[in-house]
Amino acid sequence: MLSPWSIRQLEAELCHGAGLLLVAICGQTLAGYVAYRVLPPEAELLRLVVLPGYRRLGIATSLLDKGIQSLVGQGIAVCFLEVRGSNQSARALYGHCGFMAVGMRKSYYHHPEEDAVVMQLDMNELAEGI
Repeated sequence: MLSPWSIRQLEAELCHGAGLLLVAICGQTLAGYVAYRVLPPEAELLRLVVLPGYRRLGIATSLLDKGIQSLVGQGIAVCFLEVRGSNQSARALYGHCGFMAVGMRKSYYHHPEEDAVVMQLDMNELAEGI
């Protein structure tokens, strides 16, 4: 079972000062969030989470799109992320949003141990299209 970030981890990310955190609220429910670390000219997508009952409704895509738009607006040139090799749905989502696999990190994840696929999005190409 994959564990979400704790409240303490979310608070730390909010207070970090070099991040971007977007949330999706459905009614009165926090349905999902996306967290980026922003260190110009690069950014890293740290976490994208959508509650199980709210999946397949376009929330993850919307969070990614809004985050990417914000990063492009900040002049970010490239965004990276790591994803479990076995997480085909996440890899498909990221690929649909323009991320390309560029490498692997051996034994990056634990419980269970698994390699990570490193993906990259060239933000300069997006900025030119705006």
